[in-house]
Amino acid sequence: MSDSNLSPSPSRRGFAKSLALAAAAPALAGAGIALGQTAPAPTSAPTPIPTPEAPSSVAEALTEVVRIRWGKHLTGEQLGEIAKTLDGRLKGAEAMKKVKLTNADEPDVVFFAELPGGR
Repeated sequence: MSDSNLSPSPSRRGFAKSLALAAAAPALAGAGIALGQTAPAPTSAPTPIPTPEAPSSVAEALTEVVRIRWGKHLTGEQLGEIAKTLDGRLKGAEAMKKVKLTNADEPDVVFFAELPGGR
């Protein structure tokens, strides 16, 4: 049941990172506004290199947060890669949301605690 159009399955660690990033995105995006801070003056930091498929607006906003926080250490090419990676992870999260689970679906790993000496 493999499809050549699908990207490889993300690892659990990658999924956890994207989940944490998606959960923190609204807080990070609104943190400056909520605190009454203004955006820093534009610096001479290079802008990301445009890609054939433009990242989503959420990925662009998160990339802007990265540029504001760590922009002086990153090149435009690196920011472009970050934008593409964020966009890919956000698309993966959206694809996971589309999978319908029922009450009968089991978790991947089922843990049974066994005491020494058996039952």
